Amino acid sequence: MPGLLRRRKWLFAMLAVLAVLVAAMVYMAVLGVRLNALTDDLGNEDSQVRRAAVEKLAATESRIVIARLISIAADDQRPNLMRLGAMEALARMGEDAVWPLVQILHSGDKYAAQEAAMSLEMIGTAEARRAVDEFLSETDLEEVARNYRSYIGRGRDFLPLRLALERFGTIEMAADLKWCSGNGHFRQCVCNWAERKGLSEELKASKNSLDRPRWGISQQAAGTAAVGEHRR
Repeated sequence: MPGLLRRRKWLFAMLAVLAVLVAAMVYMAVLGVRLNALTDDLGNEDSQVRRAAVEKLAATESRIVIARLISIAADDQRPNLMRLGAMEALARMGEDAVWPLVQILHSGDKYAAQEAAMSLEMIGTAEARRAVDEFLSETDLEEVARNYRSYIGRGRDFLPLRLALERFGTIEMAADLKWCSGNGHFRQCVCNWAERKGLSEELKASKNSLDRPRWGISQQAAGTAAVGEHRR
């Protein structure tokens, strides 16, 4: 009889473990389907659908979600809207996303590191910004913001300008950045900044002109070209 009782206890214990495993598998399957649907919505042309997806993903506390969002944000084959939505969802996760994002900064993957730096800057905590400053150890973002027109003229890297806009940006700076280059991803970043700051209408009202800085063209060269155009 004691042996029979032990076997029954063992059987019940195994059934309990099996039930937990099955529940975990069902949860992961449901999460996977839900995650696929939400990440697809990040690229939806309807801004309300995109916004709802960002909010739902940001509210999902899961390392699986964080890993998927980082993968999307760093994938230059994905639509710009989807990549930027993933970045914003990560930023909205706040401190929960800081540690995995910091690890990505030092992963050796250039594109993933750049998007991780941008998400950390959007989170904006002291720890997050310290990680960004260490990542850009040779770049002073305040200096970039102060002399952004010259930086545009050098035409070297979009990331410091994106980070400087996030930390120190003004609508005047955003308007110049919007029109300085034909890079769609960069322009969408600027538009998203304006949306977060409640300045979308002001940015939409901005116009292109010969006075604006151009990517990879020094201010002196741009000025000479503008004078020539004016004389013609």
